[in-house]
Amino acid sequence: MLSELTLSRERGLDEGLDFEALLVNLTSRMVNSPYDQLDREIGEAFRAVGEALALAQSTIYLRQAGNDAFALRYVLRDPELLPLLTNESEAAEAFPWSTKKAAANKLVDLPDIETATPETSVDSAMSRKYGIRSALVIPLSTGGRPPLGFWSVYSTSENRDWPQHLRNRLQILANAFANNLERAETERRLRESEARLKLAANTTGAGLWTVDLDTGTIWATAKLAELFGVRPDEVIDTRRFFGIVHSEDREKMRRVYASMVAGHEETIEYRIVPAAGSLRWVMSRGNRYESAPGRSSILMGVTLDITERRATEEALRGVSGRLLQAQEDERRRIARELHDGIGQRVAMVAIGIQQLSADNKLASARRNLISQLGQETMNLSSEVQALSHGLHSPQLDYLGLEAAIEALCQELRTGNRVEIDFTHVHVPRPLPPDVALALFRITQEGLQNALKHSGVKRFSVTLEGAPTHIELTIRDSGAGFDVKKATHGCGLGLISMRERALALNGSVKVRSQAGHGTEIFVRVPVSSTGRRAPALAS
Repeated sequence: MLSELTLSRERGLDEGLDFEALLVNLTSRMVNSPYDQLDREIGEAFRAVGEALALAQSTIYLRQAGNDAFALRYVLRDPELLPLLTNESEAAEAFPWSTKKAAANKLVDLPDIETATPETSVDSAMSRKYGIRSALVIPLSTGGRPPLGFWSVYSTSENRDWPQHLRNRLQILANAFANNLERAETERRLRESEARLKLAANTTGAGLWTVDLDTGTIWATAKLAELFGVRPDEVIDTRRFFGIVHSEDREKMRRVYASMVAGHEETIEYRIVPAAGSLRWVMSRGNRYESAPGRSSILMGVTLDITERRATEEALRGVSGRLLQAQEDERRRIARELHDGIGQRVAMVAIGIQQLSADNKLASARRNLISQLGQETMNLSSEVQALSHGLHSPQLDYLGLEAAIEALCQELRTGNRVEIDFTHVHVPRPLPPDVALALFRITQEGLQNALKHSGVKRFSVTLEGAPTHIELTIRDSGAGFDVKKATHGCGLGLISMRERALALNGSVKVRSQAGHGTEIFVRVPVSSTGRRAPALAS
């Protein structure tokens, strides 16, 4: 029997609204507690309610992180009672009906275990063993989801009724427990995720950042702040950031930033000047993310220091450029030898044979044989001349890129009986020799590949100039091919085209699909600043 004093205290709490005030105070403290103090606040609230209701025993079992098992977390009990069950598997075996009902998010209300139904016989027997006379089990759940745990309150001295108004108040506190437990778990996972992300970023040399789109304020990891020459405690905004970006890359960076704000994922390589006299290359990748309702959207991304990679690429580009130049020099030498040396000598032999065949003293059969040999020699001379032009186009040197490509197209039309439409507009003059040579070689390689593999007889070549760059497009509507497979295969055609464009800081894009033709798009800068990458400072 509860003492008259205890009953009076309970009635006083209920009737005098002291219990409601206690609940308000406890829930308010939990809501306003920092993540790392929630466990303590929940424990104190749990004990305060137990003492206010004069409970001999009360428990909270909580789901364990990373699995679906429940373990005893908070305990209030009379030390004279039997030790409590420590995990859900033991509780489920001892109290199968109560555990199953609570797991289904249903309240368990047993004011008198002796009057329980037959289906609760196991629970009743175990309750008697533990001295439990009345029990109330409240699932800790948010939004009807599977419970995070169970809050049980017991009476061990006598049967105890749990009136509706008391159950309602305890349910309010149970909801507060559940919401704050979920918040604590979410915060824990977020902290772990941030720790893993920072570890991964630091391991790979990456810096993480966010931009508040309302204020323009930028948050960055310490490593990124160091890369940009900013103190860790210094507040940086987009205005300061664009001031650090190299002046020649600033407009490009603004366009990419605007695209991110519009919701597009972007990747950009650009230069920064973190301090006077220093220059670094970085790569940034980011996108827009919507925050929680009522909060501003943010840009979020990662930035890598790629200075060493760019320096290596620049060195390799220089080597590649020198190799291509050496190749062109050798082509020019061989072409000159063929044209001025071997070609001229073969032409002289052909002329001598023609003169010999004109001698009327020779027999007719012998004269015909000599004439046939003369014709074959002339054909050989023409082939040597064509080979010389294939190795190096004299039109390119003396008449310019348009004339050289037109001559190439005419040669291919005649020799292969195909149609090649060549158009050119706004080609800048004078065109830098290295740009003209690269575009001519790419056209030569592209058309030869198309003739060999497309299976069609019509092709188009377009050359279009702009103030800062020139574009070349080669198209056919033929068989097409797998670009990825061809790029990683043994063929050198695509590799050669890309190497020539990269040597000038240009690009080559190949679009092709089986049965739908091929398009080769080349874009190369024509200004000296566009074609030459600036030196990298360490």
